[in-house]
Amino acid sequence: MKNIPDSNPALNSNSIIDYRGMKSDLLIPDLLEKCCRDWWNCPSCFPDFSHDFTVSGQTENEKAFEKITDEVIVKLNDFRKNQISRIGGNQSESDQWLGVISNMFQVDIEALAFFRSCGVLESIRNFVQLAHHFDPGLKWVDIYQAARNVMTANFVQLVLGLPVKLTPSIFAYSMLYPYTDNYLDAADITLEMKSGFNDRFYKRIIGETVVPLDERETRISELFDMIEKEWDRRLYPDVYESLKAIYSAQVKSLDLIGMDSSPFEKDILRVSMEKGGTSVLADGFLAAGSLTEEQVNLFFGFGSFTQLMDDFEDIELDRRDDRCSIFTVTSPYWKLDNLTNRFIHYGRTVLLPLNQYASPAIPYLLSIMDKVIDAYLIETIRTNRPYFNQSYIRRANGYSPFKPDCIRKQKRKFSRHKIGLDLLMQTFMLNIS
Repeated sequence: MKNIPDSNPALNSNSIIDYRGMKSDLLIPDLLEKCCRDWWNCPSCFPDFSHDFTVSGQTENEKAFEKITDEVIVKLNDFRKNQISRIGGNQSESDQWLGVISNMFQVDIEALAFFRSCGVLESIRNFVQLAHHFDPGLKWVDIYQAARNVMTANFVQLVLGLPVKLTPSIFAYSMLYPYTDNYLDAADITLEMKSGFNDRFYKRIIGETVVPLDERETRISELFDMIEKEWDRRLYPDVYESLKAIYSAQVKSLDLIGMDSSPFEKDILRVSMEKGGTSVLADGFLAAGSLTEEQVNLFFGFGSFTQLMDDFEDIELDRRDDRCSIFTVTSPYWKLDNLTNRFIHYGRTVLLPLNQYASPAIPYLLSIMDKVIDAYLIETIRTNRPYFNQSYIRRANGYSPFKPDCIRKQKRKFSRHKIGLDLLMQTFMLNIS
Protein backbone atom coordinates (compact mmCIF):
# COMPACT_ATOMS: atom_id res chain seq x y z
CA MET A 1 0.00 0.00 0.00
CA LYS A 2 2.79 2.38 -0.89
CA ASN A 3 3.00 5.47 -3.01
CA ILE A 4 -0.35 7.08 -2.18
CA PRO A 5 -0.32 10.41 -4.04
CA ASP A 6 -0.17 13.65 -2.08
CA SER A 7 -3.47 14.69 -3.65
CA ASN A 8 -5.22 11.83 -1.90
CA PRO A 9 -7.05 12.45 1.35
CA ALA A 10 -4.66 11.28 4.06
CA LEU A 11 -5.35 7.63 4.71
CA ASN A 12 -4.75 6.29 8.17
CA SER A 13 -5.99 3.43 10.30
CA ASN A 14 -8.94 5.52 11.46
CA SER A 15 -10.06 6.17 7.90
CA ILE A 16 -11.05 2.56 7.20
CA ILE A 17 -12.63 -0.16 9.22
CA ASP A 18 -9.97 -1.11 11.73
CA TYR A 19 -9.44 -4.82 12.28
CA ARG A 20 -6.18 -4.46 14.16
CA GLY A 21 -7.67 -5.87 17.33
CA MET A 22 -9.00 -9.03 15.72
CA LYS A 23 -8.07 -12.36 17.29
CA SER A 24 -5.35 -14.38 15.60
CA ASP A 25 -4.01 -17.75 16.66
CA LEU A 26 -0.62 -17.05 15.07
CA LEU A 27 0.73 -15.07 18.05
CA ILE A 28 1.95 -12.18 15.91
CA PRO A 29 2.84 -10.04 18.98
CA ASP A 30 5.25 -12.76 20.16
CA LEU A 31 6.87 -12.97 16.72
CA LEU A 32 7.23 -9.20 16.61
CA GLU A 33 8.73 -9.12 20.06
CA LYS A 34 11.37 -11.64 19.03
CA CYS A 35 12.22 -9.69 15.87
CA CYS A 36 12.54 -6.41 17.76
CA ARG A 37 14.69 -8.08 20.40
CA ASP A 38 16.94 -9.52 17.68
CA TRP A 39 17.16 -6.07 16.08
CA TRP A 40 18.32 -4.35 19.23
CA ASN A 41 20.77 -7.14 20.02
CA CYS A 42 22.53 -6.59 16.67
CA PRO A 43 25.67 -4.43 16.67
CA SER A 44 25.97 -1.19 14.70
CA CYS A 45 29.59 -1.74 13.66
CA PHE A 46 30.58 -2.16 10.02
CA PRO A 47 29.74 -5.75 8.98
CA ASP A 48 32.13 -8.30 7.55
CA PHE A 49 31.46 -9.09 3.91
CA SER A 50 32.20 -12.45 2.36
CA HIS A 51 34.39 -11.17 -0.46
CA ASP A 52 36.28 -8.02 -1.33
CA PHE A 53 37.24 -6.85 -4.82
CA THR A 54 40.33 -5.12 -6.14
CA VAL A 55 40.00 -2.16 -8.50
CA SER A 56 41.39 -4.29 -11.33
CA GLY A 57 38.84 -7.01 -10.54
CA GLN A 58 36.02 -4.45 -10.57
CA THR A 59 37.28 -3.16 -13.94
CA GLU A 60 37.20 -6.65 -15.42
CA ASN A 61 33.72 -7.23 -14.06
CA GLU A 62 32.55 -3.95 -15.53
CA LYS A 63 33.83 -4.98 -18.97
CA ALA A 64 32.03 -8.32 -18.70
CA PHE A 65 28.85 -6.63 -17.50
CA GLU A 66 29.01 -4.10 -20.33
CA LYS A 67 29.36 -6.92 -22.85
CA ILE A 68 26.27 -8.63 -21.45
CA THR A 69 24.38 -5.31 -21.53
CA ASP A 70 25.29 -4.78 -25.20
CA GLU A 71 24.13 -8.28 -26.10
CA VAL A 72 20.87 -7.79 -24.22
CA ILE A 73 20.23 -4.47 -25.99
CA VAL A 74 20.68 -6.14 -29.39
CA LYS A 75 18.20 -8.84 -28.43
CA LEU A 76 15.73 -6.34 -26.98
CA ASN A 77 15.82 -4.22 -30.12
CA ASP A 78 15.22 -7.35 -32.21
CA PHE A 79 12.33 -8.30 -29.93
CA ARG A 80 10.82 -4.81 -30.23
CA LYS A 81 11.33 -4.60 -34.01
CA ASN A 82 10.02 -8.03 -34.96
CA GLN A 83 7.52 -8.59 -32.11
CA ILE A 84 8.77 -12.13 -31.69
CA SER A 85 7.60 -14.15 -28.71
CA ARG A 86 11.11 -15.18 -27.66
CA ILE A 87 14.45 -13.39 -27.97
CA GLY A 88 16.36 -16.56 -28.60
CA GLY A 89 19.57 -17.79 -27.12
CA ASN A 90 20.91 -21.32 -26.77
CA GLN A 91 22.30 -23.59 -24.08
CA SER A 92 25.90 -22.66 -24.88
CA GLU A 93 25.16 -18.96 -24.58
CA SER A 94 23.23 -19.53 -21.37
CA ASP A 95 26.14 -21.49 -19.89
CA GLN A 96 28.55 -18.73 -20.89
CA TRP A 97 26.48 -16.07 -19.15
CA LEU A 98 26.22 -18.32 -16.11
CA GLY A 99 30.02 -18.50 -15.95
CA VAL A 100 30.36 -14.73 -16.29
CA ILE A 101 27.85 -14.08 -13.50
CA SER A 102 29.60 -16.65 -11.31
CA ASN A 103 32.92 -14.86 -11.77
CA MET A 104 31.47 -11.40 -11.25
CA PHE A 105 29.67 -12.17 -7.99
CA GLN A 106 32.00 -14.93 -6.79
CA VAL A 107 29.04 -17.33 -6.55
CA ASP A 108 29.62 -21.05 -6.99
CA ILE A 109 28.56 -21.96 -10.50
CA GLU A 110 26.91 -25.09 -9.10
CA ALA A 111 24.62 -22.85 -7.04
CA LEU A 112 23.65 -20.81 -10.10
CA ALA A 113 23.07 -23.96 -12.13
CA PHE A 114 20.86 -25.27 -9.34
CA PHE A 115 18.84 -22.06 -9.34
CA ARG A 116 18.36 -22.31 -13.10
CA SER A 117 17.09 -25.90 -12.88
CA CYS A 118 15.27 -26.03 -9.52
CA GLY A 119 11.91 -24.89 -10.88
CA VAL A 120 11.84 -21.22 -9.84
CA LEU A 121 12.26 -19.84 -13.36
CA GLU A 122 9.62 -22.18 -14.73
CA SER A 123 7.29 -21.17 -11.91
CA ILE A 124 7.67 -17.48 -12.79
CA ARG A 125 7.18 -18.16 -16.47
CA ASN A 126 3.98 -20.11 -15.72
CA PHE A 127 2.82 -17.28 -13.50
CA VAL A 128 3.30 -14.68 -16.24
CA GLN A 129 1.33 -16.76 -18.73
CA LEU A 130 -1.50 -17.44 -16.27
CA ALA A 131 -1.60 -13.80 -15.16
CA HIS A 132 -2.07 -12.70 -18.78
CA HIS A 133 -4.80 -15.27 -19.25
CA PHE A 134 -6.52 -14.29 -15.99
CA ASP A 135 -6.45 -10.57 -16.77
CA PRO A 136 -5.08 -9.44 -20.14
CA GLY A 137 -5.36 -5.82 -18.98
CA LEU A 138 -2.74 -6.10 -16.24
CA LYS A 139 0.30 -3.88 -16.74
CA TRP A 140 3.76 -5.41 -16.87
CA VAL A 141 4.83 -3.47 -13.81
CA ASP A 142 1.93 -5.07 -11.90
CA ILE A 143 2.91 -8.54 -13.09
CA TYR A 144 6.49 -7.86 -12.03
CA GLN A 145 5.30 -6.80 -8.59
CA ALA A 146 3.25 -9.96 -8.22
CA ALA A 147 6.03 -12.18 -9.61
CA ARG A 148 8.36 -11.02 -6.83
CA ASN A 149 6.02 -12.66 -4.36
CA VAL A 150 5.98 -15.84 -6.45
CA MET A 151 9.76 -15.99 -6.05
CA THR A 152 9.40 -15.58 -2.29
CA ALA A 153 6.89 -18.43 -2.18
CA ASN A 154 9.24 -20.57 -4.25
CA PHE A 155 12.00 -19.79 -1.72
CA VAL A 156 9.66 -21.11 0.99
CA GLN A 157 9.10 -24.30 -1.02
CA LEU A 158 12.85 -24.81 -1.40
CA VAL A 159 13.45 -24.35 2.32
CA LEU A 160 10.69 -26.80 3.23
CA GLY A 161 11.82 -29.38 0.67
CA LEU A 162 8.55 -29.07 -1.27
CA PRO A 163 8.30 -29.33 -5.06
CA VAL A 164 9.00 -25.92 -6.55
CA LYS A 165 5.99 -25.00 -8.62
CA LEU A 166 3.27 -22.43 -9.08
CA THR A 167 0.33 -23.64 -7.00
CA PRO A 168 -3.18 -22.16 -7.25
CA SER A 169 -2.78 -20.50 -3.85
CA ILE A 170 0.60 -18.97 -4.66
CA PHE A 171 -0.81 -17.62 -7.91
CA ALA A 172 -3.89 -16.22 -6.17
CA TYR A 173 -2.07 -14.61 -3.25
CA SER A 174 0.50 -13.02 -5.54
CA MET A 175 -2.21 -11.63 -7.80
CA LEU A 176 -4.05 -10.02 -4.90
CA TYR A 177 -1.32 -7.36 -4.57
CA PRO A 178 -1.99 -5.41 -7.78
CA TYR A 179 -5.77 -5.56 -7.29
CA THR A 180 -5.70 -4.28 -3.71
CA ASP A 181 -2.68 -1.95 -3.59
CA ASN A 182 -3.44 -0.12 -6.82
CA TYR A 183 -7.03 0.49 -5.80
CA LEU A 184 -6.08 1.92 -2.41
CA ASP A 185 -3.38 4.06 -4.05
CA ALA A 186 -5.73 5.59 -6.64
CA ALA A 187 -6.30 9.32 -6.15
CA ASP A 188 -9.71 9.28 -7.90
CA ILE A 189 -11.24 6.76 -5.48
CA THR A 190 -13.02 8.33 -2.53
CA LEU A 191 -12.20 7.43 1.04
CA GLU A 192 -15.73 6.11 1.50
CA MET A 193 -15.32 3.74 -1.44
CA LYS A 194 -11.99 2.51 -0.10
CA SER A 195 -13.51 1.95 3.32
CA GLY A 196 -16.30 -0.11 1.79
CA PHE A 197 -13.80 -2.12 -0.22
CA ASN A 198 -11.73 -2.92 2.86
CA ASP A 199 -14.86 -4.07 4.70
CA ARG A 200 -15.84 -6.43 1.87
CA PHE A 201 -12.24 -7.63 1.45
CA TYR A 202 -11.95 -8.59 5.10
CA LYS A 203 -15.29 -10.39 5.04
CA ARG A 204 -14.06 -12.40 2.06
CA ILE A 205 -10.90 -13.32 4.00
CA ILE A 206 -12.92 -14.75 6.87
CA GLY A 207 -15.18 -16.70 4.51
CA GLU A 208 -18.35 -14.64 4.46
CA THR A 209 -20.38 -14.38 1.27
CA VAL A 210 -19.69 -11.07 -0.43
CA VAL A 211 -21.39 -9.73 -3.54
CA PRO A 212 -18.70 -8.14 -5.79
CA LEU A 213 -19.44 -4.58 -6.86
CA ASP A 214 -17.34 -4.54 -10.02
CA GLU A 215 -15.05 -6.61 -12.26
CA ARG A 216 -12.05 -6.04 -10.01
CA GLU A 217 -13.85 -7.38 -6.95
CA THR A 218 -15.11 -10.31 -9.02
CA ARG A 219 -11.50 -11.18 -9.86
CA ILE A 220 -10.52 -10.88 -6.20
CA SER A 221 -13.32 -13.28 -5.28
CA GLU A 222 -12.11 -15.72 -7.95
CA LEU A 223 -8.62 -15.59 -6.47
CA PHE A 224 -10.00 -16.45 -3.04
CA ASP A 225 -11.90 -19.33 -4.65
CA MET A 226 -8.55 -20.74 -5.82
CA ILE A 227 -7.16 -20.64 -2.29
CA GLU A 228 -10.28 -22.21 -0.79
CA LYS A 229 -10.24 -25.07 -3.31
CA GLU A 230 -6.66 -25.92 -2.36
CA TRP A 231 -6.89 -25.36 1.42
CA ASP A 232 -10.12 -26.32 3.17
CA ARG A 233 -10.95 -23.69 5.80
CA ARG A 234 -11.86 -26.34 8.38
CA LEU A 235 -8.72 -28.43 7.89
CA TYR A 236 -6.22 -25.60 7.42
CA PRO A 237 -7.41 -22.68 9.59
CA ASP A 238 -3.91 -21.18 9.90
CA VAL A 239 -3.88 -20.44 6.16
CA TYR A 240 -6.73 -18.02 6.72
CA GLU A 241 -5.34 -16.76 10.02
CA SER A 242 -2.22 -15.75 8.06
CA LEU A 243 -4.34 -13.85 5.53
CA LYS A 244 -6.07 -12.05 8.39
CA ALA A 245 -2.67 -11.23 9.85
CA ILE A 246 -1.28 -9.66 6.66
CA TYR A 247 -4.49 -7.69 6.20
CA SER A 248 -4.26 -6.34 9.75
CA ALA A 249 -0.61 -5.44 9.18
CA GLN A 250 -1.45 -3.57 5.98
CA VAL A 251 -4.11 -1.59 7.82
CA LYS A 252 -1.56 -0.64 10.48
CA SER A 253 0.96 0.35 7.81
CA LEU A 254 -1.39 3.14 6.72
CA ASP A 255 -0.28 4.88 9.92
CA LEU A 256 3.11 5.34 8.26
CA ILE A 257 1.75 7.82 5.73
CA GLY A 258 2.88 11.29 6.72
CA MET A 259 6.43 12.32 7.53
CA ASP A 260 5.44 14.80 10.22
CA SER A 261 5.61 12.23 13.01
CA SER A 262 8.62 11.36 15.12
CA PRO A 263 9.61 7.71 15.77
CA PHE A 264 8.41 8.30 19.33
CA GLU A 265 4.84 8.81 18.09
CA LYS A 266 4.68 5.75 15.83
CA ASP A 267 6.44 2.43 16.30
CA ILE A 268 7.79 2.52 12.76
CA LEU A 269 10.16 -0.43 13.17
CA ARG A 270 7.47 -2.73 14.58
CA VAL A 271 4.85 -1.73 11.97
CA SER A 272 7.32 -2.30 9.13
CA MET A 273 8.43 -5.65 10.51
CA GLU A 274 4.85 -6.80 10.98
CA LYS A 275 3.91 -5.96 7.40
CA GLY A 276 6.87 -7.82 5.93
CA GLY A 277 6.77 -10.68 8.40
CA THR A 278 3.10 -11.47 7.93
CA SER A 279 3.47 -11.30 4.15
CA VAL A 280 6.10 -14.05 3.97
CA LEU A 281 4.34 -15.98 6.74
CA ALA A 282 1.26 -16.10 4.50
CA ASP A 283 3.49 -17.41 1.69
CA GLY A 284 4.58 -20.18 4.03
CA PHE A 285 1.08 -21.27 4.98
CA LEU A 286 -0.20 -20.99 1.41
CA ALA A 287 2.68 -23.16 0.20
CA ALA A 288 2.52 -25.82 2.92
CA GLY A 289 -0.86 -25.55 4.64
CA SER A 290 0.69 -25.78 8.09
CA LEU A 291 4.04 -24.84 9.63
CA THR A 292 6.03 -25.71 12.71
CA GLU A 293 6.88 -23.08 15.30
CA GLU A 294 10.46 -22.94 14.01
CA GLN A 295 9.27 -22.42 10.44
CA VAL A 296 6.89 -19.67 11.54
CA ASN A 297 9.76 -17.87 13.26
CA LEU A 298 12.04 -18.25 10.23
CA PHE A 299 9.57 -16.97 7.64
CA PHE A 300 8.30 -14.12 9.78
CA GLY A 301 11.85 -12.98 10.50
CA PHE A 302 12.88 -13.26 6.86
CA GLY A 303 9.84 -11.24 5.82
CA SER A 304 10.62 -8.52 8.34
CA PHE A 305 14.09 -8.21 6.79
CA THR A 306 12.83 -8.12 3.18
CA GLN A 307 10.43 -5.31 4.12
CA LEU A 308 13.33 -3.32 5.55
CA MET A 309 15.25 -4.06 2.33
CA ASP A 310 12.39 -2.54 0.34
CA ASP A 311 12.36 0.48 2.64
CA PHE A 312 16.14 0.83 2.27
CA GLU A 313 15.84 0.82 -1.51
CA ASP A 314 12.90 3.25 -1.50
CA ILE A 315 14.34 6.04 0.67
CA GLU A 316 13.98 8.72 -2.01
CA LEU A 317 10.60 7.42 -3.18
CA ASP A 318 9.20 7.24 0.35
CA ARG A 319 10.46 10.72 1.17
CA ARG A 320 8.79 12.04 -1.96
CA ASP A 321 5.55 10.22 -1.13
CA ASP A 322 5.63 11.44 2.47
CA ARG A 323 5.90 7.94 3.92
CA CYS A 324 7.67 6.91 7.12
CA SER A 325 10.28 4.20 7.35
CA ILE A 326 13.15 3.81 9.78
CA PHE A 327 15.38 5.23 7.06
CA THR A 328 13.27 8.22 6.01
CA VAL A 329 12.76 9.46 9.58
CA THR A 330 16.48 9.12 10.32
CA SER A 331 18.00 10.53 7.13
CA PRO A 332 17.02 14.21 7.61
CA TYR A 333 18.93 14.40 10.90
CA TRP A 334 21.67 11.75 10.94
CA LYS A 335 23.78 9.82 8.49
CA LEU A 336 22.58 6.28 7.89
CA ASP A 337 25.93 4.53 8.47
CA ASN A 338 25.23 2.90 11.82
CA LEU A 339 21.55 2.23 11.13
CA THR A 340 22.51 0.45 7.91
CA ASN A 341 25.12 -1.60 9.75
CA ARG A 342 22.53 -2.79 12.25
CA PHE A 343 20.09 -3.53 9.41
CA ILE A 344 22.68 -5.72 7.65
CA HIS A 345 23.54 -7.56 10.86
CA TYR A 346 19.83 -8.11 11.46
CA GLY A 347 19.40 -9.72 8.04
CA ARG A 348 22.18 -12.15 8.79
CA THR A 349 20.65 -12.92 12.17
CA VAL A 350 17.23 -13.86 10.77
CA LEU A 351 18.82 -16.05 8.09
CA LEU A 352 20.99 -18.02 10.52
CA PRO A 353 18.29 -20.65 11.24
CA LEU A 354 18.42 -21.69 7.57
CA ASN A 355 21.52 -23.72 8.43
CA GLN A 356 19.37 -26.03 10.55
CA TYR A 357 17.23 -27.21 7.63
CA ALA A 358 18.01 -30.47 5.87
CA SER A 359 16.72 -29.45 2.45
CA PRO A 360 19.42 -30.08 -0.21
CA ALA A 361 18.64 -26.60 -1.58
CA ILE A 362 19.92 -24.79 1.53
CA PRO A 363 23.67 -24.66 0.67
CA TYR A 364 22.87 -23.30 -2.79
CA LEU A 365 20.39 -20.79 -1.43
CA LEU A 366 22.85 -19.51 1.16
CA SER A 367 25.63 -19.24 -1.42
CA ILE A 368 23.49 -17.15 -3.77
CA MET A 369 21.80 -15.04 -1.12
CA ASP A 370 25.08 -14.24 0.62
CA LYS A 371 26.69 -12.76 -2.47
CA VAL A 372 23.66 -11.26 -4.17
CA ILE A 373 22.24 -9.58 -1.07
CA ASP A 374 25.63 -8.05 -0.25
CA ALA A 375 25.99 -6.68 -3.79
CA TYR A 376 22.44 -5.34 -3.70
CA LEU A 377 22.96 -3.60 -0.35
CA ILE A 378 26.19 -1.94 -1.42
CA GLU A 379 24.66 -0.72 -4.66
CA THR A 380 21.74 0.70 -2.67
CA ILE A 381 24.20 2.50 -0.39
CA ARG A 382 25.75 4.07 -3.48
CA THR A 383 22.35 5.05 -4.86
CA ASN A 384 21.55 6.80 -1.58
CA ARG A 385 25.01 8.31 -1.17
CA PRO A 386 23.84 11.72 0.15
CA TYR A 387 22.67 9.99 3.32
CA PHE A 388 26.04 8.41 4.14
CA ASN A 389 29.44 9.69 5.17
CA GLN A 390 31.95 9.58 2.33
CA SER A 391 34.30 7.43 4.39
CA TYR A 392 31.53 4.85 4.76
CA ILE A 393 30.87 4.77 1.02
CA ARG A 394 34.59 4.41 0.25
CA ARG A 395 34.80 1.47 2.64
CA ALA A 396 31.71 -0.20 1.17
CA ASN A 397 32.96 0.26 -2.40
CA GLY A 398 35.66 -2.35 -1.91
CA TYR A 399 33.05 -5.08 -1.40
CA SER A 400 31.12 -4.50 -4.62
CA PRO A 401 31.92 -6.46 -7.79
CA PHE A 402 31.61 -3.20 -9.74
CA LYS A 403 33.11 0.27 -9.65
CA PRO A 404 30.82 2.99 -8.27
CA ASP A 405 29.38 4.29 -11.57
CA CYS A 406 29.07 0.96 -13.41
CA ILE A 407 25.36 0.34 -12.85
CA ARG A 408 24.43 3.95 -13.61
CA LYS A 409 26.35 3.79 -16.90
CA GLN A 410 24.42 0.72 -18.00
CA LYS A 411 21.10 2.34 -17.01
CA ARG A 412 21.99 5.38 -19.13
CA LYS A 413 22.81 3.06 -22.03
CA PHE A 414 19.35 1.50 -21.84
CA SER A 415 17.87 5.00 -21.72
CA ARG A 416 19.76 6.08 -24.87
CA HIS A 417 18.26 3.10 -26.70
CA LYS A 418 14.80 4.06 -25.39
CA ILE A 419 14.48 0.77 -23.58
CA GLY A 420 12.11 1.40 -20.71
CA LEU A 421 11.00 -0.63 -17.74
CA ASP A 422 7.98 -2.15 -19.51
CA LEU A 423 10.07 -3.59 -22.35
CA LEU A 424 12.73 -4.86 -19.97
CA MET A 425 10.17 -6.65 -17.81
CA GLN A 426 8.20 -7.98 -20.75
CA THR A 427 11.19 -9.54 -22.48
CA PHE A 428 12.70 -10.79 -19.23
CA MET A 429 9.51 -12.49 -18.11
CA LEU A 430 8.89 -14.08 -21.48
CA ASN A 431 12.45 -15.37 -21.75
CA ILE A 432 13.47 -16.47 -18.27
CA SER A 433 13.48 -20.22 -18.75
